[in-house]
Amino acid sequence: MSTPTAAAASKTRSQQRKASSSANQQDGNLAELCKKMDKKLDTVIANLTKIETRINELEAVQHRHSAAQQKTETQLQSMLEEQTSQATSLEYAHAEVKDTKASCKELSAQIAEINARLDKLDKKEAPAAKPQPDTNHQHLLIAGIPETPRENLAVIITSLAEKMEIEVAQNDICSTYRTKSKNIYVKFTSELLRDMIYKGRRQLRTKSITTKSLGMQTEANIYLNEVLNEEQKTIFFQARQKRKQLDYKFIWTFHGAVYLKKTKDSKVIKITALEELSKLT
Repeated sequence: MSTPTAAAASKTRSQQRKASSSANQQDGNLAELCKKMDKKLDTVIANLTKIETRINELEAVQHRHSAAQQKTETQLQSMLEEQTSQATSLEYAHAEVKDTKASCKELSAQIAEINARLDKLDKKEAPAAKPQPDTNHQHLLIAGIPETPRENLAVIITSLAEKMEIEVAQNDICSTYRTKSKNIYVKFTSELLRDMIYKGRRQLRTKSITTKSLGMQTEANIYLNEVLNEEQKTIFFQARQKRKQLDYKFIWTFHGAVYLKKTKDSKVIKITALEELSKLT
């Protein structure tokens, strides 16, 4: 039989072994728990790293957006300043136009006043003017040719001369324009050329030269007349009246003088003054 002391010692060793086994088990559990905590901690750290990276990316995007926004604001400010400058320039231009209109209105009033004064002066009795020598020997009036848009009068005149078989170049024409009565006024470089065309006016009838001959749609007769001063116009008008009264067959002008013939074979009568008309029979 064992003694009580041996039994107690055996019990104590058994208890110590149990306590040691329990401590070992606890240490194993704690180690396992630590491993699990380390894994979770690693996961948390990885997630935090991703979050930090994303935050950095977002901050970079925000920075770019801020820079773009600042650039846009700068551009908008520049555009606003430019528009303000343009508006100021436009206001200045409007003011200039307004001032110009006012000046034009004032000038128009002054011109009207001057014209009124000139009209009054014209109505006053002026001393009788001395007969002026005719200075229109290079001029002609062409009647009967209708006005057309964008017409070239020099071309019309040279074409008409060509139909009359007279050579005329555009540089033979000093000037040409439409009168108030829509006739064509033309001044030639030489009196000789002008006389050739004027004397050839009969060909307008003998060759049936009309506006249609010049390529126009409508057909009308064409007339060549001298350019007369006021005194010559008066004499020519009175001579035409006398021609009707006395039954003269022919009347024309040349270099400002009026010529009449009673018949084809009768003598030519030259008229240069009104008093000479009273001698006609």
